[in-house]
Amino acid sequence: ANHAVRIASALQLVPTPLPIDPWVLGVWLGDGTSTTGVVTSADAELVEGIRRAGYRVWRIPSAPYGYRVGGLVSELRALNVLANKHVPAVYLRASREQRLALLRGLMDTDGTASGGSAEFSNTNRAIIDAAYELIVSLGWKATIRERRAYLYGRDCGPSYSIKWTPSEPVFTLARKIATQRIAHRR
Repeated sequence: ANHAVRIASALQLVPTPLPIDPWVLGVWLGDGTSTTGVVTSADAELVEGIRRAGYRVWRIPSAPYGYRVGGLVSELRALNVLANKHVPAVYLRASREQRLALLRGLMDTDGTASGGSAEFSNTNRAIIDAAYELIVSLGWKATIRERRAYLYGRDCGPSYSIKWTPSEPVFTLARKIATQRIAHRR
């Protein structure tokens, strides 16, 4: 492979005031309950990241991995994403750093890395389409794959994954960063 076409560079836009921290929105879109401000995670580093973003977080006694994020419900409602998970257009046209933060929130919850590639998986087509737009707007080439999701042999509908080779870290969680290899050829 001694010939290649250079990939387009990242879309450069100005920072935008966003109602919810982009990384926190990505985490909620990946592991949040669609009708509440609750995030489900067994990862203490993820919960601490939400706190560092300025949110108060409480463990839910009846849910071993459930955490209520203070003030998040009203912000989600104002963005019209409560019970309607999707990435609002304002986040897709935010600055490069804000878009990367949103992608990292999505990847910290529903992403994996292996063999130099990164992969994001979800069953919500609107979130997949937005994640794809984020990835290509950050200057990477990606592909979407659809397959059937099964649970205990029962068909649960379509599942989607996006695969690409990023040239910088697309995670914030240490255990996931450790598995990602950075691509040097664009």
